[in-house]
Amino acid sequence: MRRLFTALTLPEKISESLSLMAPETHGIRPVPEEALHLTLRFIGEVEQQRVAEVEECLAQVEAPILKLKLRGVGVFPEGKNPRVLFAGVEENRELVELKKKIDRELSSLGFENDTRAYHPHVTLARLSHPLPEGTAEKIISFLKEAGSFESEPFICDEFVLFQSRLHEDGARYSVEGNYRLGNLTDFLLN
Repeated sequence: MRRLFTALTLPEKISESLSLMAPETHGIRPVPEEALHLTLRFIGEVEQQRVAEVEECLAQVEAPILKLKLRGVGVFPEGKNPRVLFAGVEENRELVELKKKIDRELSSLGFENDTRAYHPHVTLARLSHPLPEGTAEKIISFLKEAGSFESEPFICDEFVLFQSRLHEDGARYSVEGNYRLGNLTDFLLN
């Protein structure tokens, strides 16, 4: 079985700046720079013999090149027991449409769609539960200080199929496939 998901990778400059954002304190485990990404669709455990089907299915997705911008920070879930610290993504219709197209293709293979609303984000850190004493205050302070965060706009001209392997110190990702988006000439002319 392979644990798979689709995502957008980030330009090195943006990943580097994001990796320095999360507060470093007990109870907050920052995501390593090389693991930062914007998830499109978590597929889940896929039997080895079906991986080629998934790859072929994703190759059918047609969508334009994306121009994205990260904006703001937050926690999931909101409330007393947050588990994830994230950077948000400025609203982008083409990004949502890309996710829908991936969902449609995968559902045609029998993979169930996630019933939760899609909130595009980049996970900056995972939070322990319960939070150690004093950590909640550091998170609140971070959210206030970084609340107006904005990245430079950046271009995504492909999405990626990743395999995720879980380890004690966090997940490790490997690329299973890359899928081009749009036409660069059309993108530059618009």
